[in-house]
Amino acid sequence: GALFSGSLAGTHLSPISDTTTTSSTGAACYHMDHIKTQFWYALPTILGSLIAYTVLGFFVSQTYILPLCLLLGIGIIIFFVHSAGQRKK
Repeated sequence: GALFSGSLAGTHLSPISDTTTTSSTGAACYHMDHIKTQFWYALPTILGSLIAYTVLGFFVSQTYILPLCLLLGIGIIIFFVHSAGQRKK
């Protein structure tokens, strides 16, 4: 899961990624401007994954921690999306 999270963040934020170059070309915008806008969409997922995997790494022997880490990661993403929506109003 951590590898998939990292690769997804990398493909959104890498300036040499094929999806990033194709998206910026298709949107007819400057390449680095597209990467800057993608950063703010990827940030909640990056932080949620980072915190959840860090907690999971320290408490991997407890069976109850996996659902808690999943809820923690989802909660962080919901918090970021909700706070970003409140800022726009």
